[in-house]
Amino acid sequence: MWKAFAIMTAAGAGAFLLSACQTMSAEECKVADWRALGFSDGAGGNYRFDDRQEDCARRGFASDLDAYRVGNAEGIRQYCTPFNGFRRGLGGASYNGFCPPDLHEGFMVAHADGYRAYQANYALQQAESERNRLEGQRNNIDGDIRSNEDALAAATTDEERRRIRNELGRLNDERRRVNDDIRVQLREIALRTDAVERVRFDIGPIYGAW
Repeated sequence: MWKAFAIMTAAGAGAFLLSACQTMSAEECKVADWRALGFSDGAGGNYRFDDRQEDCARRGFASDLDAYRVGNAEGIRQYCTPFNGFRRGLGGASYNGFCPPDLHEGFMVAHADGYRAYQANYALQQAESERNRLEGQRNNIDGDIRSNEDALAAATTDEERRRIRNELGRLNDERRRVNDDIRVQLREIALRTDAVERVRFDIGPIYGAW
């Protein structure tokens, strides 16, 4: 197992979820317990040795890769539960097989369930976002229609009234097209909502509410 972690270290630990770099101060580097830091990062599903090492090197302090690696492996074992696998997938994060062999299958299956739920939720959100965009477009058209109706009432020449009526005709045609698009999108939302509920039914309460 340590050999596998050494390979990951040399490759920059790309299999781990890299979160925002947490800068270590000079005081933190001075008193750093590298095994504890590795455990803390691993328990969060992360590998941050390279960033931590760089921070401390800039401040004139050495790091301890071996101790960090030991702690990280211990932390990863704590992290690699089906619950965390599901939550990782539900958040849209990838899983590249970083869990130890004896925990890999359970984490992988749960991650696949979570990612399936993520995809269903994302498709629903996209459909709702498109409906909102279309409704905003319709609101803008309604505002333009009202403005042109006011302008028509105040028009003083036949030419001006003809121009405004043509514009009102165009706006009303556009509004009808947008209404048609909204109806299509509402049907899409209903389909996507059903898809989310099917996934929710298939997965059941294994991982808690989502």
